[in-house]
This record gives sequence, C-alpha cells and structure tokens, in this order.
Amino acid sequence: INGNEHGVEHVHVLFRDGREAFIEVESLAIRSMEISERELAEQLVWIQANQHTLLTEWKKWNPAK
Repeated sequence: INGNEHGVEHVHVLFRDGREAFIEVESLAIRSMEISERELAEQLVWIQANQHTLLTEWKKWNPAK
C-alpha cells in the first residue's frame, strides 16, 4: 500500500522480474496486462484473508482530503 494514492483501495504486487499488478482490495479485481490470475492465486488468497487490515491501512495512508 502506498500513500497519496487515488481511486479505489488497492495493493501493489511486485514480482522479482519487475512486473507489477494492482489488486483492488474489496473486489479482488486485477489491474495488470502482464500478470495472470493464475500467477496471482496465492496473493489473492492472502489479500482476501486480510481485507479488513488492508482497508484499515489504506485509510491510514490515504486519508480523505
């Protein structure tokens, strides 16, 4: 989670090879043309299991203006 973000609550998933995906925390929608849902299966399970914490952190780092 980064600060000063805009749009819907999301997390960044970075792969060692430099590829990146943005995943919406609530809907688990993937925003990436480079990474498939299959490649993100483990991360999606983790994000879903930690949605409440991630949403709390998002609000902490991106307070409403």
